[in-house]
Amino acid sequence: MPDISTLSSDVRTLLSNVAAGVKAPVDAEGLARLAANVAQAVHDGLTREVKDRTRGEERRLYMSELGTPCTRQLWYKLHTPGVGDKLEPSAVFKFMYGSVIEEIALYLAQLAGHEVHEQQKSAEIKHKGWTVRGRRDATIDGVCVDVKSASPYGYDKIVNTGLTDENDSFGYRAQVSGYAYSENPEAPPDVGILAVDKQNGHIKYTPTDYIDPIARLDDIIPDLELPEPPSRTFAAVTMANGNQKLCTECSYCAYKNTCWSEANDGKGLIRAEYAAKHAFMVKIVKPLRVTTS
Repeated sequence: MPDISTLSSDVRTLLSNVAAGVKAPVDAEGLARLAANVAQAVHDGLTREVKDRTRGEERRLYMSELGTPCTRQLWYKLHTPGVGDKLEPSAVFKFMYGSVIEEIALYLAQLAGHEVHEQQKSAEIKHKGWTVRGRRDATIDGVCVDVKSASPYGYDKIVNTGLTDENDSFGYRAQVSGYAYSENPEAPPDVGILAVDKQNGHIKYTPTDYIDPIARLDDIIPDLELPEPPSRTFAAVTMANGNQKLCTECSYCAYKNTCWSEANDGKGLIRAEYAAKHAFMVKIVKPLRVTTS
């Protein structure tokens, strides 16, 4: 049986051979399957539904939310539907081509001689009246794997630095652990991430820590059942000039405007446009010299 420990080097050898003019062992059946999966990814991206999870009696989370570090964010998702920021058009496209990259990465793994199966297999965990659902990306050589297309910074964090409690901002370890647990709750299985640098084309498999989904649910459920939002996980960042802005994690949150509604003496967040990026200001003690909105 193929060993997932050689996945990265095997894919690299496959692509090196292609670069040298050696044709990859593609076949009509595999290409047809890839084409169907890519078409489905594009279809799903263009017909996505925005669902209100507060309807009905069942309390639900998605597997991708299991590792969200901020339970206040999850509370807003569950208790204040329609309040969060809508996705930017660029984000819709980004998620769609991320799904396409995932399909190509898994196809390359197959061409490199590894066993890829259980793609998009449904996963479910039930605990204390809550249900967590999702679909695993794949099982490769018997290991539950999640595929992540990332920026060069995100890729480096996964494959070189390694994900930890401090830097796993999107809860990748808990997500893939949840998929694995749903299949085999008896023993902590091996889990890992197949990371793709979507800018530079690097691809590498990295084993990652197993996060007990039940212990995680025991931590977050009490906060989600509160009548009011729990305390913030992240604090504002004080800049060199004394002004305060949102941290990176809060800047990407769809509920930042509701969460920080008291910012700037009740005026709310102020978006400051800098040359290469923007920042969401929480407190301004020194006048800004950039465009704001």
